[in-house]
Amino acid sequence: EVIARDPRPSGLAVREALLRGFKLAEEDFKVKVNVMDFGIITTPMAEFAVRHHQADGGVIITASHNPLEDNGIKFMTSYLRKRGRAGQGALLDGAAMNALINHVFTVRGSPAEFRRFQERLKNTGAVEPERIPDGRISELRHGYLRFLKTLFLAVDIGSLKGLPVAVDSNGGAGAGRAEDGGQGHLQ
Repeated sequence: EVIARDPRPSGLAVREALLRGFKLAEEDFKVKVNVMDFGIITTPMAEFAVRHHQADGGVIITASHNPLEDNGIKFMTSYLRKRGRAGQGALLDGAAMNALINHVFTVRGSPAEFRRFQERLKNTGAVEPERIPDGRISELRHGYLRFLKTLFLAVDIGSLKGLPVAVDSNGGAGAGRAEDGGQGHLQ
């Protein structure tokens, strides 16, 4: 699994809760959950990381363009998923996300059972994620930029020469990264 987040202050707490949930999944379903923690990266880069590292899925902790005090979780499909409506490493669509939420409530049963689950979650350890070193994250960024360049192959870049380009990361995970994808990369 790939796990990543945006720079919201609550991101680390949400990450910790997810890692505890993964630990309970290991115990309850007798599976091993291997987590690669990419830290603060953009949602499209997290999707790319799932494909690049052939992960079983991923999760990005973000509330996108919602206020800073909000936060959320976006799940991504497996690398092994057959291409279709939602491709490999794609975000789950609304219907799939609702099905997942409904499944959790079905599995957990009654409100009392859900409260017991919450207590277990509070009192369990967390899956220890593999910390991805800065060099591998930099490699991922460069791979993602190469991927983006392939998208521009169908565009006559020369026809865009002289047009102003605005980069608005909205204070998100891409903040301070414009120089990584700016001059020299699309020329």
